[in-house]
Amino acid sequence: MSVKKHMLACVSILLVGSFLLPATGLAQEETWQRAYQAYSGGNFSEAERLFLEVVEEYPEWGWAHLMLGITMQQRGKSTEALDHLQLAKDTVAEDQERFMVHNAIANVQLLQENYDSAISEANEAAQYAQNDDNRATVAKTKGQAYYWKEDWQAAVREFQRAATSRTGDANVYAMLGRAQYELNDKDAALDSLTRAAQMDRRNKLALYFAGLIHLEDRDYAEAVRVAELAIQADPQDTNIRSMLGRSYLGSQRFADAIQAFEVVLSSNPNDGSARYNLGQAYQFSEDWGRAIENYQAAVAQLPAGSAASAACLYDLGFTYEKVGRYEDALAAFNDSAAIDGTSRVAEAIARVEERIRRAKEKKDGGI
Repeated sequence: MSVKKHMLACVSILLVGSFLLPATGLAQEETWQRAYQAYSGGNFSEAERLFLEVVEEYPEWGWAHLMLGITMQQRGKSTEALDHLQLAKDTVAEDQERFMVHNAIANVQLLQENYDSAISEANEAAQYAQNDDNRATVAKTKGQAYYWKEDWQAAVREFQRAATSRTGDANVYAMLGRAQYELNDKDAALDSLTRAAQMDRRNKLALYFAGLIHLEDRDYAEAVRVAELAIQADPQDTNIRSMLGRSYLGSQRFADAIQAFEVVLSSNPNDGSARYNLGQAYQFSEDWGRAIENYQAAVAQLPAGSAASAACLYDLGFTYEKVGRYEDALAAFNDSAAIDGTSRVAEAIARVEERIRRAKEKKDGGI
């Protein structure tokens, strides 16, 4: 299935509060402390400016390059961040520093979608991991790389390792749950996703896939509940709103479904699936005219020859039949049968052909 990415990779680092400059750098020591405070407070622009001052004074100091690189990564400057992190890798001496440099580089590689390089750097970081928390950090980094590579089994393995220490990390459990879902282990997935949502009630990745599982299991009431929480987390996410609309359909809340799909189509007018689902909502509301209008549009937008196209053509034929347009109904049913000749379509074709025959006989025989 195609689901857009719900989260970006983030640098997983361990910061220690007191890193002093060389004894001769008393003036820059104050700058360093201000930079570190700015970073800790989330003021990355100011932190970058101050760390740059320190690097200019001490160009061979690997720790300063490390912190500058991490700060630049937080500001989306991946290429510049990588330059400073590479300098740090060549100059740091302590194992903990090496661990942090390799893991930071791995996370930048994640952002640049160089997943194999990210895994390689994470493996280097693992050689310098000093405790369970370090090892869990590496596992999370590798898990993300495998996740974006869609190597779901490897992703599950690494996220499970990460979860042993990062028990309060909602993103680890959310990504673990999504990977388990892709492996069709829905029970385990729902457990992981629910745990993530309990930690972070606005974690839309966890809420989206938990809702999707409930929807696929036809537990529509629970699907609606979870999807409504997910849409609160991100009202602009059309994937979530489509899932919400489908959950409303299953719950026979057709007016709510119509509203949900109309919102999706206002952003993505060429979304054939949303258009088809909107047609279904109108069909179940017995608004045959609007159902036909949306089914016709959906047929043009859905992939030709797909199962979705076959289903849409069948429903188009059904609505034509409801308003007495039997020739149009027969054409739609035949087009559906050409893609997927199920017994249901064959029965519909026979039924409509009989209606056409009787109408012709009545016309020929007069009144």
